[in-house]
Amino acid sequence: MKHRKGKTYLRHGRIEGLDALLRIMETWEEVHSILPGEIRSVGTGGRGQGLLIRVQRAEEGKLKCVATRTGRKQELVLITPSPSIVAQKICSQIWGQ
Repeated sequence: MKHRKGKTYLRHGRIEGLDALLRIMETWEEVHSILPGEIRSVGTGGRGQGLLIRVQRAEEGKLKCVATRTGRKQELVLITPSPSIVAQKICSQIWGQ
C-alpha cells in the first residue's frame, strides 16, 4: 500500500479543498515533506468559511500549521530546513493567516 504521493503522506484523509493547496506547497523547493494529521471536528460548523491555513509555530526542521474549514480542522507538519521562509509564503497567500 502506497502512503505517499509526491511530498505528501496519505495516511489520513484531507479536509475539502486542502489537496489543491498541498499540491502548490509541494512545488516549493523549501518543503521536503508534508504530513497531514487526523481531521477533527470543531464547534458547530459556522457559515461557509473557506479554507484557511494558520501557522502555529516553527521548530528546527519543521513548521506546524492548522488548516480549518467549516467545523473541521487538521494539523499539518511541513518538513523544511527553512521554516521561516515557508511561513512567509503561506502568510502571503490568500489562504494563509
